[in-house]
Order: sequence, then C-alpha cells, then structure tokens
Amino acid sequence: MDYKSLKDYLGRIGYSVLDIFFPPHCYLCETPLDCHQYICDDCKARFERITPPVCRKCGAPTSRPGRLCYDCVAGGREFFLARSFGLYRPGGLLAETITGLKYKKEKALARELGPLLARGVTGELAEKAEAITFVPLSRSKLKERGFNQAKLLAQALSGEVDLPVIDALVKTRETGPQAELDRSERLVNVEGSFEPRGPIDYGSVLLVDDVFTTGSTATECSRALKEGGAEKVYVVTVGRSYSKGLTG
Repeated sequence: MDYKSLKDYLGRIGYSVLDIFFPPHCYLCETPLDCHQYICDDCKARFERITPPVCRKCGAPTSRPGRLCYDCVAGGREFFLARSFGLYRPGGLLAETITGLKYKKEKALARELGPLLARGVTGELAEKAEAITFVPLSRSKLKERGFNQAKLLAQALSGEVDLPVIDALVKTRETGPQAELDRSERLVNVEGSFEPRGPIDYGSVLLVDDVFTTGSTATECSRALKEGGAEKVYVVTVGRSYSKGLTG
C-alpha cells in the first residue's frame, strides 16, 4: 500500500491516529502543518492572481481598463461574464496544484482550490447565480480518471456560498485533448459536444471549471445551458492560461 492509500485509510480511522504516523504537511512545500489542510497559507499567498485591467467580459488581461479583448470583440461567446482566480503559469504553484488535482488524482486539493472561487471577482459572480454546475467529462474520460475535477471544485465552492450544485450538462461525444490544440482547433474540437441533461429551472447559473484557456469549452457549455433554460451563465475557473501578450 502506497503512502496516499495508507493515509486515506488511516483518515477513515481518525485524525488522531493519522497524525501520529503522518503529520499534516503542505502538498507544495512539505512544510509541517498544525491543522488539517493540504496547502499551507504561505504557498496559497504565492498563487499568482490576475490583476486589473482585464477584459470586462471574460477577464483576460488587457492593456487598458474597461475594454473588451480581441476574442470578445469578435463575438460568439455565449457566457455573460467569466473570471478566474489566478494565472495558470507553467511552473507556478497554482498550476502545480491544479495539475496535482487533475492528473495526479490528488482529489483532496479540490477542498483547497474550490473555496478560492468564493473570493474576489469570482466570488462576486457566485453572488449573482442561483445554482452551480460544472463542465462534464465524457463517459470514457470519467471512467479513466475516476472523478471529475470540475465537479469536485463546484462542490467545494458550494459549501462556501450556499448554492445548490446541479448536474446540468452531458458530454455527448469524445473530444481530443484541448491542451494539444491551438485556439481554432479547440473551437472545432468541442463544437456541439455538450447538451443539457434536462430542463434547467434556474435563471442564472454559475459554470465551474479548472482552467480557462481559449474559452471554447465555456462557450459550448454556456450554449447548452441556455438551450436548457438558463438565461445567464457566469463562468469561474481556478486558473487562466498564461499568455505573454495582452489581449486588447
């Protein structure tokens, strides 16, 4: 039995026993912790935040306040507003944490990342919503991974803002990995791949995902949510992919 499996098993017995053999430590820097959390406060403080000016629709960094970025000027984005907690910069601590959750199956990290969405500009969007939903995985991807990281983030956020989580969307077909595609390919890759699971009884819905890159997934999910009956879709993500240049 590996360390993580043994730690999870002992966690079912009780924290007092767990702490004797495996004292809590930070996932990122391995600093010993006095309480049961997975990332220390110092590492959280080093997460790179997105600061103004940003696109007034999607939250992308821009050169001047109050502007739309080039992508939002081009139109076609079905969500009303989108914001991200911080920058998903390769090698950064936030990127390392999201990668740990998504690809290394460190599901407990969702309990650290989800509540971050209740703060700042992402928290302001949560206050406008009546319910929370999440970007779904295809059936095969869910079977392969064993969990949906966006759903875990949505559930963690729900506990902070007291909004219901609804399973509103279904992914109707398998798509290629978005990370391997450029912007135009991403748009084609996910087009028409999401549908509402049924009627949506909420006028404003908050869509949760881990990372906002081109916005193609957010747009397609928002389109499906509106087809299901939602009037406005707000999007929040933990990270926003890092871009060297300003977008407007």
